[in-house]
Amino acid sequence: MKCMRNASGTWRWSVVWALAAAFAPGARAADLEALTEDWPPYNFAQDGAAAGIATDLLREMCAEARLACDIRIVPWARGYSHVLATPNTLLYTTARTLERERSFLWIGPYLPRQTWIFERRDKPLKLQKLADLNQYRVGVVRGDAAVEDLLREGVQRQQLEMVATELINLRKLMAAHVDAITGTEVGVAWTLHGQGLNRDTLQKSLQLSASGGYYFAVNPGTNPEIVQKLRETFARLQAQHRIEALTAKYLD
Repeated sequence: MKCMRNASGTWRWSVVWALAAAFAPGARAADLEALTEDWPPYNFAQDGAAAGIATDLLREMCAEARLACDIRIVPWARGYSHVLATPNTLLYTTARTLERERSFLWIGPYLPRQTWIFERRDKPLKLQKLADLNQYRVGVVRGDAAVEDLLREGVQRQQLEMVATELINLRKLMAAHVDAITGTEVGVAWTLHGQGLNRDTLQKSLQLSASGGYYFAVNPGTNPEIVQKLRETFARLQAQHRIEALTAKYLD
């Protein structure tokens, strides 16, 4: 195996060894179970395995920390409930909100959080404020932080159409089953591209959130040594500008 390189220099051989050991077939029992959803380009399934900006970052963190990490993609609400109740588990990509603050230990942020209301360009809603969405059906991913944001802004729960994935949300909007959806610029652009749609098919109307960031959320009962190793390796990779490199890889 050749030594791997990144934008900031040469990886140590120990990191390469750890990556092979942690994810090879027949490797030791996992130290950490990591659950994520299908939300490209942050995390998604590719060729039968988890991929994406956050997934690649987590793999590098586990490799450098010499932790065996089992990464699986599940519906968001299921993953959230499981990690909330199970030690030695981690959930990503997770928005750090006031409602969630005490439920998890947090590692990050690795990306900023800016979410918007998106609508079809050919069917503009002419919204003036978020509460105007009470006249429409809004598609959101079940359990997503956008649900809390909308409720906080006065949007009634009965106006929210819950779905399992961002892709289903987009398809419902294009089929006029909902009038607007929530999302990030990067996530919506990626989903549109995957469906062969131009990014100008949709337009941003109102900003839903401009604060906070995206994190790895860890069950508080997780082994403290595991948490400390992940935090230390995250800090090192952040200092090496690995997050920027991984983001550029997917956006390019």
